[in-house]
Amino acid sequence: MTFTTKYQNWPEASVVDLSDIALEGDALDAASVLTPVVGFLRLLEGLDLDTSRDWRATADELENVINDLRDLAADMLARQQQEELR
Repeated sequence: MTFTTKYQNWPEASVVDLSDIALEGDALDAASVLTPVVGFLRLLEGLDLDTSRDWRATADELENVINDLRDLAADMLARQQQEELR
């Protein structure tokens, strides 16, 4: 099952694999899916559009989310590695 298929309908936690290895992969997948969205928002910020949306701020916030997801993935990997040492 792909990341998009798994999460497109907001599943209950009870039906999702919440192991460290699964969460690591899903966090990295989410970051990968969001990265091109940032690129699109950066494009919009450079256009002269009649909109009240601050595309730059939205892109900046989304970049923070991407970084947080990557940090989460790194934490999950570290936990996996510690478990393997035990």
